[in-house]
Amino acid sequence: MDNEPLPAGAGAATPDEPTSVEESALAVSQQVIADILGLDRTTVNKVLNGHPSMITSKKTVESVIRVAKEMGYDFSRLRKKYKRKYERKHVKIRSEVEVYLSETGELYDRGWCTINNLTPDGALISGVWTVKGGFPLRPFTVKLRAIETDLQGVEGVFEVVRFRSNGAIMMGMRAVEMRDDHQQRIRDHLRI
Repeated sequence: MDNEPLPAGAGAATPDEPTSVEESALAVSQQVIADILGLDRTTVNKVLNGHPSMITSKKTVESVIRVAKEMGYDFSRLRKKYKRKYERKHVKIRSEVEVYLSETGELYDRGWCTINNLTPDGALISGVWTVKGGFPLRPFTVKLRAIETDLQGVEGVFEVVRFRSNGAIMMGMRAVEMRDDHQQRIRDHLRI
């Protein structure tokens, strides 16, 4: 009896099951939580993000949070509230992109993008092309280096605060590292 194999799901990971806490956390999506509770995914999204227009019962909110915690949902991937210091200015600047893994600082990928909106403390980019064609599932930062206009050579390190992909990738970014003289060049360019 001791030598009989365990049935699937009885303590031993099967080939289709996650084998680590990190893998199982990645497997828990808002859609999975919604399916378990019989809710729409947008309801789960609004509850988890604390959306101000969310109108639902306290019981539903508590259920979503409880199931998310029990399943190991990665709460660090939720939207973070971000308030800009400056009004965004529309621009169209080609830029080099370098993607770095946050935990190691290792270069993950590189490519090109277009900066569509710019402030001294942030940017909105689109038209992103990278060699690998994607972004890591782990936390990462993005280094942007302008390659045209009077901002050529201006660079900074950014963290993603908004990510949208509906056919084209767009990222709202907050500057986390930028030289003072580069911030001043951006202010001069935008006439701020």
